[in-house]
Amino acid sequence: MAKQSGSRLNTILRNIEIAFFVGLVVVHLTPGIAVRWVLLRRGYVEAAVAARVVPRRVKHESYTEHDNQLIYFVEPHPVSHEPDGSYVSAYYVRTYGLSWAEPVIDQI
Repeated sequence: MAKQSGSRLNTILRNIEIAFFVGLVVVHLTPGIAVRWVLLRRGYVEAAVAARVVPRRVKHESYTEHDNQLIYFVEPHPVSHEPDGSYVSAYYVRTYGLSWAEPVIDQI
């Protein structure tokens, strides 16, 4: 009887690991989904669900690190609830098979 209990626990743990891995892959499949995942993690649920994610090539002195690269903009801009009032509408996305989004600090 103890062997069945251990086997059942192993099956449950394996299923949890598989679900975690599949979830991680799903939220990083495309740049748009990666940006929405960052918005959701930061608490902007409405923007993550309803806003458009628009890629644009940007060449501007504030974006020297990301010069002439695709920056993903969230439209309409989510209302910031950060204490410093920073914007959360521009994201740089790195793609290495999966996409990882990070906010761009300076705004145009």
